[in-house]
Amino acid sequence: ISNDTKIVSKILEIHLFPEILKFAKDIGYKIILAEHQNYYPDVTFEKLDNPKIKFAVDFKTTYRNPKKTYLCNGFTLGSH
Repeated sequence: ISNDTKIVSKILEIHLFPEILKFAKDIGYKIILAEHQNYYPDVTFEKLDNPKIKFAVDFKTTYRNPKKTYLCNGFTLGSH
């Protein structure tokens, strides 16, 4: 697998997606996916019995700093 963070992020999202769907269903929400690749948020949780209640979720990934394994390398400014 490439070490390109976009590819790694997409693989993680694909593996997490079934769990996200199950979680949303279990708590009485549906999910709405972003319409385009770089639109915020990645996923919106919308309450089934009150569509005005929504939560935005945007996935971020990083990697561990090999010189300080107790730290991650950091995130882009947009992550904050």
